[in-house]
Amino acid sequence: RQKVDIYRRLILAGSPEEVDELAEEVRDRFGSMPTSVGYLFDLAGIRVKATELQIREVRHSGSALFIQFDADAAPTVKQLEHWSGVLGKRLGFSTVGGLEIRVDTKGLEAKDLVKMLKKALIGG
Repeated sequence: RQKVDIYRRLILAGSPEEVDELAEEVRDRFGSMPTSVGYLFDLAGIRVKATELQIREVRHSGSALFIQFDADAAPTVKQLEHWSGVLGKRLGFSTVGGLEIRVDTKGLEAKDLVKMLKKALIGG
């Protein structure tokens, strides 16, 4: 029952801060989290931050991750510079049908991709 409540609260989290607070609560209550549970929290944080940034879709295809923004989304220059700093040469842009960021994922394991995406979008 407790696990179901935690998963429900994680799904309903509306900000990266709420996700972090819930993660802290889980650590306080149950001790350190297994890696797989940590990834669930990372992905939840990425999801809510993506919503804040007006990201419509994140998809992985072949050796690339595509981040599609809503047509009216306008990331700031500071955000673009940050993403460029985090993602480096892996980063590419397209503006056909709205802004789309392409991230080369060749050679990355899923855990490294999640860490990189979290650092780019949330900063952590």
